[in-house]
Amino acid sequence: MVVLLAARALRLENQDAIDTAIVNMLTDPKEARPNLTKVHFLPFNPVDKQTAITYIDSDSNWYRASKGAPEQVFIDFE
Repeated sequence: MVVLLAARALRLENQDAIDTAIVNMLTDPKEARPNLTKVHFLPFNPVDKQTAITYIDSDSNWYRASKGAPEQVFIDFE
């Protein structure tokens, strides 16, 4: 599940080496964004040191997945 959520929080185009490794861990790369509606995408930048996606799945459930530097990702929960 962690790899799947990390794959959802990356940009499918212009992947860096880490993104490529994450996608390659999936059984099928299409799992990264199956039938979901992207609400918001925060691209990676060196200041925030993270990327995030807010999306709605096919059952109308809302999710937010982030990946990046732990000290930056966890600050969102404070």
